[in-house]
Amino acid sequence: MHRTGMLIFLAGAVMLLTGVARAAEPAKPFDPQAAFAETDTNHDSQIDHEEFYARMVDAFFAADTDKDGFLSAEEYGKLPFSQSLNDADTNHDGRISMPEFVRNRFRQFEGADTDHDGQLSLDEVTATYEERKK
Repeated sequence: MHRTGMLIFLAGAVMLLTGVARAAEPAKPFDPQAAFAETDTNHDSQIDHEEFYARMVDAFFAADTDKDGFLSAEEYGKLPFSQSLNDADTNHDGRISMPEFVRNRFRQFEGADTDHDGQLSLDEVTATYEERKK
């Protein structure tokens, strides 16, 4: 399946790198540089769609603390850069599926990709993080 097909199939949701919160660990402040380094698995100083998707899958499963395959409003709300549940819950069933989550996060990715090259640089990630903090 080519890249576009995969993204459409996943239809799910993902921008900015999500800090993966572990259920047993206390929440740590989001560190965009650390998240970037963890996500840039090929160490080319860019986050491409495949790297970002892998990170979002990890984030989804880590956030799904009851392991029911969906994010409740509470689980979703604990993730950095989460918009309202209604914005991400496209089928309006009161929970976020992985496809909804990935789709939403990729919209954020596209917004952060200011040079429109299909990749995120550390500068783009940091600038977006700083803007969202305001």
